[in-house]
Amino acid sequence: NAPRHQSACFDMEKRAVRPAVFRCKGPAPSCRQCRCMSGGRPAAVYDARARRFVVEPWDFELGARTLRYFAEVLQLSDEEMVMNTSTSPLVEGPGFAGEMRECIGMMLARPNGEAMFPGGQPRAFEWV
Repeated sequence: NAPRHQSACFDMEKRAVRPAVFRCKGPAPSCRQCRCMSGGRPAAVYDARARRFVVEPWDFELGARTLRYFAEVLQLSDEEMVMNTSTSPLVEGPGFAGEMRECIGMMLARPNGEAMFPGGQPRAFEWV
């Protein structure tokens, strides 16, 4: 059973949830996905008043076992990647394996909070 919709938006004026399709996932999607992959808690990333998108640092440290596992996962075919990393592999979109490879690659290159956010600085983006 595939979900009817994979994304939704909230219409604040009508106070209604509607199906949505997001062609752009916003700034730093791999970094934001790393938060989930490293056990970080979900976090608000957009400040509408300031028109800023901020990915705040979080504290994490990947152990040797996790690093070995991630290195092995990167060797899988796209189909195997989806089957081994998705919670719903039968309904993932065509970009899932590539997005997962990008996230895992980022975590292998930056396996702790300090490496991901040098000096503890957030990643901030502003609309101008």
